[in-house]
Amino acid sequence: MTPPVLPNAPQIGSTGFVQRPGIVQQIAPILEAITQQKLANAQLENYHSLVEQRKAEAAQRAQDLQDQADAARAFYDHVSGNAVTIKPEPPSKDGIPSHQGVDNTSGTLIPLPQYLKRLSPGALVYYQKHIEGYNSDVVQQQQTLASQAQAEHTQTLDTIARQGMDEDRRIREVLAPLSGKDWNPRSLGRVVTRIAAINPQKAETVGNALGKFLPDYQLEINPNGTASYVPKQPGTGGVVGAPLQPKPPEKAQADLGNFATRILNAHARMTELEQAHPGIGQAVDDRLRSLRVAGALPLGAGKPLEVGLLPSILRTMSKPQREYTNLRIDLGNAILRRATGQQINMEEIDRETAPYVPVSGQGDDILASIQERRLTQGLTAAESAGNGFNPNRLSPSARRLYLSSLVPHPGYSPDNPYDPTKLAQPGTAVVPQ
Repeated sequence: MTPPVLPNAPQIGSTGFVQRPGIVQQIAPILEAITQQKLANAQLENYHSLVEQRKAEAAQRAQDLQDQADAARAFYDHVSGNAVTIKPEPPSKDGIPSHQGVDNTSGTLIPLPQYLKRLSPGALVYYQKHIEGYNSDVVQQQQTLASQAQAEHTQTLDTIARQGMDEDRRIREVLAPLSGKDWNPRSLGRVVTRIAAINPQKAETVGNALGKFLPDYQLEINPNGTASYVPKQPGTGGVVGAPLQPKPPEKAQADLGNFATRILNAHARMTELEQAHPGIGQAVDDRLRSLRVAGALPLGAGKPLEVGLLPSILRTMSKPQREYTNLRIDLGNAILRRATGQQINMEEIDRETAPYVPVSGQGDDILASIQERRLTQGLTAAESAGNGFNPNRLSPSARRLYLSSLVPHPGYSPDNPYDPTKLAQPGTAVVPQ
């Protein structure tokens, strides 16, 4: 049996002598232990270093994300106008108004001082990048729009030029036959009419140039493009060329013509009702008096009550009285709108129509003068309307009254200027059938 070998114990060699361990064998375990300790310390230090590195990187990423969020919020408030709405930029020390984040000449953004002071350096970098990207897009879009506008402008000019050249060619073709014809109002009128179909403005220019050879006539280009030569001296000849057409009315004349038509139509029918139903004007006025009383109630209750009572009062009237009431309201509306052009209420209608309708308590002896005032009001509006008044829009009875006013009735005198009982009837020389 072999005895166990003890570490570091002297060994018995083959020679029989005891052998002691060498210095290397004695130091090796110690060095191994030291090496293991150093390795453990190095690993621990590396772990701590790696943890700190990861923490720093995470903090940097978190800060970067926060900077991006702060910059995005600042840019949104800037571009939406919220920033200067909540906190407008104060003027500078010299009193010059500070900008509010926008260059009004170009539409680009300018960094706001409140963000330049408040944002962190990282957020400020992102904020500036947002503004630079926005301004770059604005400039690019402006350049694109400018290019498109320039291209459209060039194309339009080219189209106009080609159209003008084509019109000039066609006008020269129209003028060419005049070289072998006599120049007179009729032949020139036909030529100018054909040119007006090509270009009305050029027709007027050419017509005036040719009109120098016709000193006794004045050229008129009608609304439909035809040409008429009108004698400058009345009685020296008739209109040559196309029949002379009236100029289209202006808006004010058209509105006034509409009011004149409404006044004359209402007057004609009211006159018929007054003749067929004596006292109808006074009766209607008496029924409407309750509306005036209701409208005068204080504390704002009168007007709604006045509007609400009108349908009830109309239901208690006879059919002629209801028609007369509506005509009376339309008459007052037309007279007042002609004078003011504004919306009006029942009180104004009632007040302004008083001279043109018989009121409660008046007799029929003043009816003729009231009717005369109504007719005068309508005729005055028609005359002021000029081309805006169209007699064809009058009712048959209103047209008869209008034509009768042109010829004084038998027995006319300043004291008796108007006699509705002696109106001309259809089929007479004054009023054709």
